[in-house]
Amino acid sequence: MKTSSTSRILLIRTLVSIVLAIFAICYLFFVPLWLFKVISYLLFLVCVYEYTNVTKLTLPLLYLFSLSALISFDLFFTSWTYGLGIMLFTLCVGLFLLLQNNTITYKHLLTILLWLALPWGMLLQRATDSHLQLYYTILILAMIITSDSAAYLGGTFFGKHKLAPSISPNKTIEGSLIGLSSALVVTLLIRFFLSPALSFIALAPFIIIVIITTLVGQMGDLFESKWKRIYSVKDSGKFLPEHGGMLDRIDAYLFAVPVFMLLLYFFRLPLH
Repeated sequence: MKTSSTSRILLIRTLVSIVLAIFAICYLFFVPLWLFKVISYLLFLVCVYEYTNVTKLTLPLLYLFSLSALISFDLFFTSWTYGLGIMLFTLCVGLFLLLQNNTITYKHLLTILLWLALPWGMLLQRATDSHLQLYYTILILAMIITSDSAAYLGGTFFGKHKLAPSISPNKTIEGSLIGLSSALVVTLLIRFFLSPALSFIALAPFIIIVIITTLVGQMGDLFESKWKRIYSVKDSGKFLPEHGGMLDRIDAYLFAVPVFMLLLYFFRLPLH
């Protein structure tokens, strides 16, 4: 009975993952820029809704704070003066929230700024005319999707040693290692097939970027699990069957995207 239930869950997760992959490809690479922005802002608001629902902080001003924070990060990468101006407005809204509501703490606001708004702000910098950014996007999608799927399958069939039982009892060391090694193999294959487009990245920095980004993505998954455990919820929402909410699906990306960008800076690699 347990095997049948596990197989059913695995089938649903796989089908949903395929649909999400198709949506992600269309969303990231084929829709016009204005539609990409609209979808991004709507998905961001879904994340904010899930965050406020889990934390029981259903305050309209918190949505204003979150949205202005995203706008400021979105503008900052293209026009830092406008971005800075919106960020000052965001901080004023945050200060007002802290002074007017005892349930809001600076930790809540920092979490929204750094965990939600910053990664989404980086995602919004999609350059539609940049083949290089297209390749970077393919790489990070390959890392996280492969790591997540392989870690789940590896943990389900081969997992014996718990990775962080107090945070996420179902995650295993074997699953994590299988996810990491699978992500490395898949991205190396992508590097080979996209050569010479990615040949400017030396093999050693490429492997380092993949390993660190994948591990940080797994840490993002654990962070969200810990966050949910604090508030005694299983999923952040019910947006996706057998995947939970939007935050459950993109938790790894929220950690991985900023680190991936920092590693590109660190190795002095072009961004566009």
